[in-house]
Amino acid sequence: MQKTAFIWDLDGTLLDSYEAILSGIEETFAQFSIPYDKEKVREFILKFSVQDLLVQVAEERKLDVEVLNQVRAQSLAEKNAR
Repeated sequence: MQKTAFIWDLDGTLLDSYEAILSGIEETFAQFSIPYDKEKVREFILKFSVQDLLVQVAEERKLDVEVLNQVRAQSLAEKNAR
């Protein structure tokens, strides 16, 4: 019996979307007047995740994490459409 397995590591290996992700986060932060440090954000999302970043920022700034995520997702979708 032959077994088939797939290993999928698209982002960072076959395709690097981190610049688009960081740009979307930067735009999101700007809309909410949140200071943005690209290298600190990059380090954080590589160590944890974008969602963890948004949760932390939302808690610190008393914002709705779902709204932050929607704005970020929209920005990323616009970038991917180009």
